[in-house]
Amino acid sequence: MKNVSDLKVLKDYDALNDSLFMFIGGDIEYKESIEINDHLILDFDKKGEIVSFEILDVSKILGVDKFSIKNLKKLRGNIGVNKDFIVVEFTFTVPVHQKNLEKPIFIEAPNDLNLPDTTASLGLATA
Repeated sequence: MKNVSDLKVLKDYDALNDSLFMFIGGDIEYKESIEINDHLILDFDKKGEIVSFEILDVSKILGVDKFSIKNLKKLRGNIGVNKDFIVVEFTFTVPVHQKNLEKPIFIEAPNDLNLPDTTASLGLATA
């Protein structure tokens, strides 16, 4: 697996669709996207490693307005896949009423697609 800390993590927020897309910059050989549940899509490269993810309805999930997501200050967390489960744990730092608040997200889904074991630790600091 690539050392994610050595790669540039980028973000793209689509306020109209309330969709946050986080991806690793650089030379990636994309293979496929897999919808984990109604709110999470993972993208894999040809080696089976996670190279990006998209969270749909992200402002609703975190309970903040779209301005806060657009001005995301920090993101840190992990995505893990094992033979039984896909687990996503992230903490978002977002501005709310002139304060930076940490908002956690935890998504667990069965690995009924038999995805290979992999992990990714991703972080983004924009301010």
